[in-house]
Amino acid sequence: MSKEKGNHNIFRFRNPFKKTKCDVCGAIYDITKKECPNCHAPSAESSFQRSFQEIPNVSPWRELILALVGWLGFQLLGLIVQIVVLSIKSAELIQNGFTGLDLQNELLAFTETGSFYAMVNYPAYILLFACLLLILWKETAKLLPCFKKPKTYLGFAYGALLMVFSIVWGLISTTLGASTNENQSTIISMVRETPFLAILVTGIIGPLCEEITYRVGLFGFAKRINRIFAYFVASVLFGLIHIHDFTSLNEWLSFPDYLVSGLLLAFVYERYGFGASSLAHIMNNTIAVLQILLLEGTK
Repeated sequence: MSKEKGNHNIFRFRNPFKKTKCDVCGAIYDITKKECPNCHAPSAESSFQRSFQEIPNVSPWRELILALVGWLGFQLLGLIVQIVVLSIKSAELIQNGFTGLDLQNELLAFTETGSFYAMVNYPAYILLFACLLLILWKETAKLLPCFKKPKTYLGFAYGALLMVFSIVWGLISTTLGASTNENQSTIISMVRETPFLAILVTGIIGPLCEEITYRVGLFGFAKRINRIFAYFVASVLFGLIHIHDFTSLNEWLSFPDYLVSGLLLAFVYERYGFGASSLAHIMNNTIAVLQILLLEGTK
């Protein structure tokens, strides 16, 4: 009885690598599993395990690696791709007779174009997606069964809710003096340059990378420690990755939008699973891309 009660203590912090022991056969296994993998006896930590029933049973080490690779890996991959792109562009400019300060100015101007953002971000996201799938490996199959559940498709309703909040916050932030933030400006410039790739990468692959990183990886790992801690860490970090200039008030005015999105997506992931949070995220991003294309087409 005391164990069950302790599991509901919101201030309790656990060891994320903690395992449980089967009362029947004595096997040691992951505390989030609903039954012993050896004899199939119900988990002795049933109260704690029930809070993970919609969350894919990925090992804590794999969750931690997914979070780190998704967060830091994207920065590293982006840097590598950027070096390659600038090297190719530099060689092209040198062939055309640019040298010294003229070469530097041309390269600087190139880095501010939609073509540059697309050439760096799209390959980086595609490579990151491949890396995350390699890390998941056979456990990728654990993410798929949720798509058979009808409640997974409630994700579309939450996607609509994300969009409504973004519109409302956009109106509020505009009255506070905000303009289009750098993250949104980058997306707009990439959509203009490569519409099809924008739908594929920004609309689908990007959200899947972020769901695997910040929900399956970071939220799943942090929830083993403490549920409130998981919501805080996963949503705050999700908001911060969309801030490009931490000294800009304009950038910080967009932070609440991303913060609430992180909170809502974490809730959907915990309540309905990976499929629902992914559909919500994909719907939000894809419609945003289509909206940009529609506005561009009317100009």
